[in-house]
Amino acid sequence: MGFSSRRWQFDWRLLVFTGAFLPLLISLGVWQLNRAAEKTSLLEAWNSDSAGQDWQGVAAADGWQEGQPVTLTGWYGEQTWLLDNRTRNGRAGYEVLTLFEPVSGPSVVINRGWVPAPGSREQLPEVQTPEPLFTLQGRLAAYPEPPVLGEAEPDTPGWPRRVQALPESRVRALGNTPAPMIVHLADSQQPGAYQADRAPDVMGPQTHYGYAAQWFALAAALTILTLVASYKKTAKDPRQEPTMTTTTADSLSHSDGPSPAQVRRGRRTAMLLFAVGFGPMLVATVMFYTGWLNPAGQSNQGQLIQPPAPVAELNLQTTAGEPLQARFGVDVADPKWLMLVAAERCAEDCEQLLYLARQVNVALGKNAPRVGRAAYLGTVPADLERRWPEEYQLMERLQPAPGSTPAWPAGINPEQQPRILLIDPFGNVMMHYGSEHTGKQLLKDLKHLLKLSQIG
Repeated sequence: MGFSSRRWQFDWRLLVFTGAFLPLLISLGVWQLNRAAEKTSLLEAWNSDSAGQDWQGVAAADGWQEGQPVTLTGWYGEQTWLLDNRTRNGRAGYEVLTLFEPVSGPSVVINRGWVPAPGSREQLPEVQTPEPLFTLQGRLAAYPEPPVLGEAEPDTPGWPRRVQALPESRVRALGNTPAPMIVHLADSQQPGAYQADRAPDVMGPQTHYGYAAQWFALAAALTILTLVASYKKTAKDPRQEPTMTTTTADSLSHSDGPSPAQVRRGRRTAMLLFAVGFGPMLVATVMFYTGWLNPAGQSNQGQLIQPPAPVAELNLQTTAGEPLQARFGVDVADPKWLMLVAAERCAEDCEQLLYLARQVNVALGKNAPRVGRAAYLGTVPADLERRWPEEYQLMERLQPAPGSTPAWPAGINPEQQPRILLIDPFGNVMMHYGSEHTGKQLLKDLKHLLKLSQIG
């Protein structure tokens, strides 16, 4: 009895599928190898003990490379920004960023290091800036770009200014033409330095090599599957079996291999399995690194308060007479996030927000103790007052501070529309929600903020 053979069967759909995905997989692998090389160069530059290149030479050669050691001679300017929400060893503070005017070359923002925050959000740390001409050393770094949440807050008069981020455009708005990168001071012994011990916060090259291996493995798997699926058994030569009976021939005809319909169905199944298994991975990678289909500049669900309002400006206290701002700040042992329901007349929409805050707090699960609940309610229906101890016993009631009336951030008017105010552990009233928001939206914001927050 003879044996059937296999031969190449052209299927344009399979080849189109492979032709579309194989170059993409290979290019992603090569891209990760390039990223690994870039990170290796960055870490080598950062760990290099070589003397810093003269600032004028860097600017003339357009040699802006992150981690590059540089040496500058000049003086500090008046413009100083305090980069907010920077922690060291669990303590909140600021990074001090000051504009520096070199003797030659473009002006540049100097990151002078970290300083601890005072006990009150209304108070900024005292920053001393040396005046004479001097020489300092540091390393090039990228501007601290805006965070995921929201746009840059407007500038306030005077210096220093507290900011959540400092993009290059904000420095240019002062009328300067700064360098495209900032400089981190090399150590805490540099002129004007504070706690300047920053290391590069980057993904190591080994991680990129691992990603490259995954993409190349997927490319190899796709190639093998395509080759296997493109070969099909051929029918036997009937002259090799001249004495075959009809029954035997019929049985063998069914064992010669799958029918053309079965082959097509198998190929469709293979392509579908590949698309279902690896398609989401490909799409997610492209979206993450290119920003494709990503919301531009904002991912929060609630409405941002810009700039954030200090909680002390609300003029609220507990029923025991404790100012609300005493619950927040770096000196508090265990500061929490707070959902504050505010309404002058608690009708149906107000009680809807009370219920929403309660349910969202419960839905946080193990993170529920990190978020508190409070309410400022002008007038409360008798029915709600009766049910309060049973339904909202964990929601603290607030009242106006003596001799004052509640004051609310711009755009918030609880007399017309009840709101939920979100207050961070530092005492910033940062976002607000209303009846137009769902519990799912508030929960999503809180989960994201709790994941990012190292305090509270």
